[in-house]
Amino acid sequence: MGSKKLLEPARGEITLLLARWHDGETSAFDELMPLVYSHLREVAAAYVRRERNPDVLQATALVHELYLRLLNQKKAVGDDRLHFYMFSAKVMRMILIDHAREKPGAETWRWKRASSLEQ
Repeated sequence: MGSKKLLEPARGEITLLLARWHDGETSAFDELMPLVYSHLREVAAAYVRRERNPDVLQATALVHELYLRLLNQKKAVGDDRLHFYMFSAKVMRMILIDHAREKPGAETWRWKRASSLEQ
């Protein structure tokens, strides 16, 4: 593989950071993101590959949008690594849905689909 070294969190480190973030320590969020970024990027890439037009939104942009939404959270979004990743995946899917709705022609597509279902 390449010379890049990925950050591997110690066992329980993510859970501890989530607990600190939940307790209102904002610096814990800053410490958390580099540890989970590579996994979130893999999840985002998988979601983007499944899109009809995967070139519209890149995986990196999806993770960055997730970051912004998480940053606006008042408290941590999960008690442990699993819950955090599940919540993050759900938010990524919502971002993709929002993005699809904002695309030009989305309204036309919904109208055409509704019309064809009525017939």
